[in-house]
Amino acid sequence: MAPSAPKSALPLSSCALSLAIIPMAGDLATFLADLKVPSKLVKHLVEEKEFIDLHPPQKDSLPICLAGNNLMLAAPTASGKSLVAYLTIFQKLVIEGGRRAAYVVPLKALASEKVSELKELAQVLDLDVGIAIGDRSSETKKVKDADIIVCTSEKFDSLARNEPSFLDDIDVLVADEVHLVHEVGRGPTLEVNLARTMIDKPDCQIVALSATVGNAEAMAKWLGAELVTSEWRPVPLRYSTIAELDVDYWKEIHPDGGEEELPVKRTLEGVKSNQVWSVLQDTIADGGQLLCFVGTRKSAQSVALDLAKRSIKKAKDNGDDKSLKQWEKLSEKSRQRGEGSRTGDSLANALKGGVAFHHAGLTAFQRDLVETAFKRGDVLCISATPTLAAGVNLPARRVLVRDLRRWDGTGSSLLSIMEVQQMLGRAGRPSYDDRGEAWIKCKNEDEAFQLAQRYFFGDPERIVSKLHMESALRMHVLSAIATGGRQSRYALGRFFSKTFLATDTTHETLADQIDGIVSWLCDHEMVVRTGIDDKLQNEIEAKEFEDDGYATDEDIESFDDTMPPWASAAKMMGGVEVSNPTKVIEPPKKRKGPAVIGFESASEIVRRGRMDPAEPEHQAMTYVATPYGERVSRLYLDPLTGHVLRHGGRQALRILTEQEMDITLSPYGMLHLLAVSPDFSRVFYRASEAERIGSIQMARRDQELASRKFLSDCLLDLDPLSDCKTALVLESWIEEESHRAMEESLNVAPGDVRLRVDLADWLLYSLREIVRTDSEEDDDVYAEARLRLIGLIDELRARVSYGCKADLLELVSLRGVGRVRGRVLADFGLRSLGDVIELTDRDRQRLADNRGW
Repeated sequence: MAPSAPKSALPLSSCALSLAIIPMAGDLATFLADLKVPSKLVKHLVEEKEFIDLHPPQKDSLPICLAGNNLMLAAPTASGKSLVAYLTIFQKLVIEGGRRAAYVVPLKALASEKVSELKELAQVLDLDVGIAIGDRSSETKKVKDADIIVCTSEKFDSLARNEPSFLDDIDVLVADEVHLVHEVGRGPTLEVNLARTMIDKPDCQIVALSATVGNAEAMAKWLGAELVTSEWRPVPLRYSTIAELDVDYWKEIHPDGGEEELPVKRTLEGVKSNQVWSVLQDTIADGGQLLCFVGTRKSAQSVALDLAKRSIKKAKDNGDDKSLKQWEKLSEKSRQRGEGSRTGDSLANALKGGVAFHHAGLTAFQRDLVETAFKRGDVLCISATPTLAAGVNLPARRVLVRDLRRWDGTGSSLLSIMEVQQMLGRAGRPSYDDRGEAWIKCKNEDEAFQLAQRYFFGDPERIVSKLHMESALRMHVLSAIATGGRQSRYALGRFFSKTFLATDTTHETLADQIDGIVSWLCDHEMVVRTGIDDKLQNEIEAKEFEDDGYATDEDIESFDDTMPPWASAAKMMGGVEVSNPTKVIEPPKKRKGPAVIGFESASEIVRRGRMDPAEPEHQAMTYVATPYGERVSRLYLDPLTGHVLRHGGRQALRILTEQEMDITLSPYGMLHLLAVSPDFSRVFYRASEAERIGSIQMARRDQELASRKFLSDCLLDLDPLSDCKTALVLESWIEEESHRAMEESLNVAPGDVRLRVDLADWLLYSLREIVRTDSEEDDDVYAEARLRLIGLIDELRARVSYGCKADLLELVSLRGVGRVRGRVLADFGLRSLGDVIELTDRDRQRLADNRGW
């Protein structure tokens, strides 16, 4: 029943090994040696890995990048782009004496994959590979010692902001999936990273890897890179449409560029009412696996469960007990981690039939289980949302794109050509398949013709910068001033003129956008204007800067030798008011409710009873970031998020000092503050939930630290009910609701919760730092209130991290004790570490007998 699994999975087989071209191995060794690839590595590739030859895109690219030139390589999945980057890194570090290399990827999952591949080769040359995808101190330490750093764009940006010398040591930068510059979320950061590198480290070699895009020439020109494009693939790829059960063949790409006559149209066996099942059966009969892309999570799960049900029946009818036992074992394994959920139940049920689904609602453990099982051949089919296409390397014999439309907020629209081609490009496993098959499901023959013309023969879309988005530009303008050394209007303009955005935007438009952002930052006390620098103005007018040069403030002598930047900032800040002695002082209002509710530390519970428990800016205008602005930049926040958090922190202090009597401070209120921040990911509500969520939102308005008027002024008053539901998700988590209960009451899957827990942890830390360093009021009353507020934030952050009530915080600090086990211990009468230490042998045995521990 199950397809035969590969005998061995060579880590680099997808990017380097070719069986289509078979010259003498000595020719490859000579070719690489002539290009000055380290001899130890050449020997390893030829003798140990038994590499036979390079793919054509590799042969075209390596002479360029191994000569020290920038390269942009645009080619399909599995064409060998990664090996080109690897060999460039090793030659730069070993032969040319380079200091460090950075390999930037868009996703954390891809980072782990690249680290595994790089380590195998790096150990031959005694080089260390580090990974930087989070904020763990142990990870940061390893990164400092690593010769090669694999990181996400966001982490690269953060390292460049917080480590002034970080970029100085980078001699080669690889930008994987560089076409993702066009994405709203992560594109601007990738773009700024590349622009910063080109300006601040012009001798750093850049290797950009991309899928085929419509304007590759423009991107290569921006990067100062030589362009290599290719449609070559290691195995033939045949493009087809299926309408009802009729399969039409439209196009085939061959490794050698040759052409073969396409097969004649054929009809699959099966029923028209379930084409995916018919496609799967045809795929299995051909000895392959199927990747089926659908539009929504709900569809991914329903398709997988339907296929699994049919697969189980067929296996039973055929007496295939071996497959049934194998699938049952895989299903049981999927339940081993976590506390159980409806999504987990669905996945386990699907795996019983040798089928899986893949979407963002799964936990990291579940996604890894599905991916590993599919690579091993233990799973017949994965039904997935399009996000998988941009994720880990997961090819299959056949890919079926069932859904080609996506809801865009106002209606459904067709997916882009580039996105669909990314999905279709997953077809064909190098070294294991003699061909790949890329199918699109259509309604009828007319639609089949239209979709084939669009997706099989159409050119991919142009990549367009998303740096013009206000949130992205706001963040990176502040960073440029606060940590990037661009402390003049002229330097800012020169910096952003080197971005990809500037290649497709008029100078005036870009200047207006930057001026508007700077004005906003000044109005919100993150940046101050420190005056026009006459010397810089004279130099600008004299045109002493070369047209193709890059100006930073380090290029210019000190603007004012008599006044340090912090003094200039203080001079511009103001903030002193003259009190009016005749003003009548109103008596303080009486509070309508308690000042603080819902906070109770573990120590307090233990003590209570043991076992009880714009006008254009002047070109020579100069700027400096305030301490607040610099902190926001180093925390890696959207400045608007920083503004929201500071406002909420100040509101909390007013509550604690009895200056704000209409609002009550609570965990919900703080979580709501995070929910309305631009950097948070909101949870949307269904129409059937509107009345219930609306009632809760109205009842808790007196706990909201960010009023609707404040949010409206910030253009963030988007949807009060979504804000409320988002806060309720986090509140349910810290109140120890199970994943299953949260799915039933709030319709959020475990993966959704995990994402928001990680965001909440980051933003609570940021809130703490902003409160700690905010000096709006410095008297003793405020100082005491600030310390108390920091304590409340720390407690809430710990509860968010562990997903528990306050009384478990001491118990969950024990290794191996999470919120589920912690609650069992608490119900057993244990409330502190001291209680655990004082357990008698009899108590331990009672606990073990009760829970099977």
